[in-house]
Amino acid sequence: MGLFDKLTNAVGIGGAKVELGIEAGLYQEGGFATGTVLIRGGKSEQRCNAVLVEVKQWIEKTEVINGESKTVQAKETMVLKNLAPNGFDIKPGSEQAFNFRIYLPAQGKTEIVASADIPGALDPSAAFKLEVGPGQRGFLPRSLLTRVEGKPGATEINRIGGKPIGIDPRNWPMHEGKAMSHLLTIDLHTLDLPFVPKNRALAVFCINPEHNDAFEAGNPYTRVVLISPSDLKRGEANEVPNHPEVPAFRLQVSPLTQQDAWTYFGGAPKWLQGDPAESADFSEGLQHSLERGGFYCQFNENLVPMNLGDSGVMYVFERTAFWQCH
Repeated sequence: MGLFDKLTNAVGIGGAKVELGIEAGLYQEGGFATGTVLIRGGKSEQRCNAVLVEVKQWIEKTEVINGESKTVQAKETMVLKNLAPNGFDIKPGSEQAFNFRIYLPAQGKTEIVASADIPGALDPSAAFKLEVGPGQRGFLPRSLLTRVEGKPGATEINRIGGKPIGIDPRNWPMHEGKAMSHLLTIDLHTLDLPFVPKNRALAVFCINPEHNDAFEAGNPYTRVVLISPSDLKRGEANEVPNHPEVPAFRLQVSPLTQQDAWTYFGGAPKWLQGDPAESADFSEGLQHSLERGGFYCQFNENLVPMNLGDSGVMYVFERTAFWQCH
């Protein structure tokens, strides 16, 4: 069964037509919705200036109505993506598909809206309501990450600081000619996951653990590395490039029972300074970095001995890592 057999919502737009295909079900707060926008040509050629996908959510607002303050439900755009910023011509009878992956910043009543900017067209949009909650779909189970005294053995995958495993000078993360420092490596097979991950481990590096500007997603000062089983055969690197080394500790993974924990793998981010997607200066670069990969873990200085500012927290996504502090 294809995507458009699972769910299709189509609206005519004066010749051309917009269709939105997306899987139904429960979506994760702080997760991502994926789908396809299909533009079907009509009987004549038309110009499409943009193809937009929006995440709209209902929020409570206080308004003054007839001199009386009332709480009302208002729908606002939370995230907006343009899938065709350069525009294109819609040929008669043609089909053009645009795949998307869009961030869902918060749980609640949510709607995905696909629209096309076609001059002269009538209501060029298609929409579908989503269920966005605290977990289940696309939501990895949470595991507690704990620092344990003592250096890890040469073949132990779970580790904090010290030498990485499965990394050698040929593929060591660098920034402007300088080697990054290994922060931690997590053995994905020690996590309580509902599937067997393709990669065996996840490693996080930072250019200078004591002083860096890794404040935003997509920054060049951190690197998230997925390590395959074949990579692990390299073992610990015998030769390492010059870099500030983080003290080595063992890393323990266990089921999470503390709901107020700040250091864990899986689940959704627990933001220290608020969800960056909801901030006024939420940049397009930040949005794109978050959308390129799901959330993996977060940690503070109690796990990795590094400078994260005033009680800071590092947030690790598949393609980026950045920190917030007070």
